[in-house]
Amino acid sequence: MSPVYLAWPESKHLKSHANNQETTQAATVCSTPCDEQPSSSNQAQRLPCNRHGYQTTLYREAYTANNPSDSFEDLSVDLIEEMPLVITVNGLAHAVMMITPIDIESFIMGFAYSEGIISSLQDIRDLRVDPIIYDGIHSITADIVLSPRALHTYKQQQTARKGSTGCGLCGTASLADALPPLKPLPDNSAFANLNAEQLIHLRDNVSTYQVLGRQVGAIHAAVLIDEHGTVLTSHEDIGRHNALDKIIGWALEHQKELTGTSVLMTSRCSTELIQKAVRAGIHSLIHLASPSALAVQQARRYGLSLIHIPRHGKPRYFSDRYTSTKCTDNHSSIVS
Repeated sequence: MSPVYLAWPESKHLKSHANNQETTQAATVCSTPCDEQPSSSNQAQRLPCNRHGYQTTLYREAYTANNPSDSFEDLSVDLIEEMPLVITVNGLAHAVMMITPIDIESFIMGFAYSEGIISSLQDIRDLRVDPIIYDGIHSITADIVLSPRALHTYKQQQTARKGSTGCGLCGTASLADALPPLKPLPDNSAFANLNAEQLIHLRDNVSTYQVLGRQVGAIHAAVLIDEHGTVLTSHEDIGRHNALDKIIGWALEHQKELTGTSVLMTSRCSTELIQKAVRAGIHSLIHLASPSALAVQQARRYGLSLIHIPRHGKPRYFSDRYTSTKCTDNHSSIVS
């Protein structure tokens, strides 16, 4: 296979977010990076998708299937790209995420915000993104350079987490880390949920916002909708959490206040998505698959409107107002 791969002539930088300045160097594309030779005659197909200066690929892979006569035939299918992204903070290892390499900057910033690494773009002094190859696998590294104050806070958080792993959840984290206390959303009664007609229209037309999904499937989409029902942006990723992080990152980059907005997601709703939405101040999450019971409980606890639109049938409103927790403090804004 000869992959069409993200490549930059030099490292890509996003300079001085504190001053609202950034470079806009677009990624270039090379077919055989690092002088690597194709491993087979199969060719990767580059998608006509170049949002925010990035390219992603479809890989045409061969497979074998038997037909009704019990004979076998060789076929091929397009598969979505999945790539490791190594995230460091001022050179300190933080996480490795598997992503679809499109809207990478939006993902990194949204991830940093929803993970509590930053509280606004003012905390980021620089962002360096580099393509690398590890064990023959094309990957990306991203180093988030924080301001001194934000770095101090980050190191304190990391030290606290290392010291609170007693329950052994997944071997590394505690329940306090998995279910952190969040500030409930402010009273959102002024923001009406989208009506049933609007929701069903979104469900029936969600493919309109899925550039990759229309071609291969196997990828999640997140669609940002304002309080009037207007679609503002959409993002796709192999990970549903990543797709939501891209929405949050896009809002940060465009200084878009998320209060009163809704996000439609093609995935099921899990607790982690509730947490990300609450941190970002999103008014409602709308999903095309059923939520988990804990997700419903957490949405009610924090005043997040949670809606499920079944494939056939009317929308189900699980939580459209406070049911167990009253909010007394204003929720911090994503835009500062």
